[in-house]
Amino acid sequence: MSQKTPPRGTFWDINIVAFPPQDVTLLWMGLAAVGYALLLLAAGRFRNQDLVLYSVAFCALLLLQPYSQKQSALVLLVWPAIAGAARAGSMPKGAKTAFYCAAGLSALQPLLADAAVQRWLQVVGMDALIVMLACFAFSMTLLRESNAQQ
Repeated sequence: MSQKTPPRGTFWDINIVAFPPQDVTLLWMGLAAVGYALLLLAAGRFRNQDLVLYSVAFCALLLLQPYSQKQSALVLLVWPAIAGAARAGSMPKGAKTAFYCAAGLSALQPLLADAAVQRWLQVVGMDALIVMLACFAFSMTLLRESNAQQ
């Protein structure tokens, strides 16, 4: 999909902010590099908490890639979903709430089968919100467990 060839003529061309494509690519590469460096730092710091750390890594993979397809996002979120279900009892209260919100939104999406609703959910970034909530929940769990060990 490209700005030059929209999928249908029924969509409006809304441009809130215009950046040159090279600047956007450079910004994304910088953010991805910082995110990857933070993930490596977390891997070094939280060596004995593999289950939660891998869940953060899977969520970060979805957040750091430039384009994510819904099918790959659903497959990559299987590990965090399993880890969250296994660790839900030991998560801090805010992390547990974020995880349950992410799980609820994930379960709600397929039930809203109308094409217009699905398009609206894509526009508002529901998939990104779900991944960010899951990443937040696992990050909070990692931080709490590391503080408890010190």
